[in-house]
Amino acid sequence: DEEGHWVDYSYINHYVCNGGVVLCGFDDPRDEIAAGIFRRLYPGRTVTLVDARTIFAGGGGIHCITQQQPAVPG
Repeated sequence: DEEGHWVDYSYINHYVCNGGVVLCGFDDPRDEIAAGIFRRLYPGRTVTLVDARTIFAGGGGIHCITQQQPAVPG
């Protein structure tokens, strides 16, 4: 709940990159619990929490904003 409206915050919406994982954070005590789980799921990668509340307010998450964009021909 954010300012009286439900927001679909999710740790699942993460991004795996070379040597790391960018994990959504929400200024919530469970952020560190989620980061610990992801560190076990991705051994050898650095898990970095990023405050994603503004991104989610726009209707997406970390994974959503890192998707490929098609090239414009010509």
